[in-house]
Amino acid sequence: MLPVLRAALRIGWASQMTPASAEIRWHQKRVDLGLVAPDGLLVVELKVKDWRRAMEQAFVNRWISRESWVALWHESITSATYEAAREMGVGVLIVTRSTAYPLVAPGPPAREGVSTIQDQIFTRGTRVRDLLGHALGTHRAAFA
Repeated sequence: MLPVLRAALRIGWASQMTPASAEIRWHQKRVDLGLVAPDGLLVVELKVKDWRRAMEQAFVNRWISRESWVALWHESITSATYEAAREMGVGVLIVTRSTAYPLVAPGPPAREGVSTIQDQIFTRGTRVRDLLGHALGTHRAAFA
């Protein structure tokens, strides 16, 4: 999570005060990360290895967001990953230990309009800064 949040700030998707949330319930699944940018909802599925499952989830997430991304550990990305993302209209972030980099831009959303996920994010009252603080604490504990 930490590298993706750092990338969101670096790329300009979000500021520290952007409404954001993790593990957002949507029907019988959860969206890993949602950011409410000025021009709409951006969602990210985070996976270390199972890129096919991440692509399927991100493809479905195109119904609720302006942009749907998968964040994949750099060692698990292949030409098949790239091709699948292009075909499905899903963006790909290459995740490294410190940040993430866009590889494939997502296609257009499957539908237009405000998502109920956006409402959940606003209701929770969390911001990118809150998620960064939590992710940084988890990151430090993992490497202590």
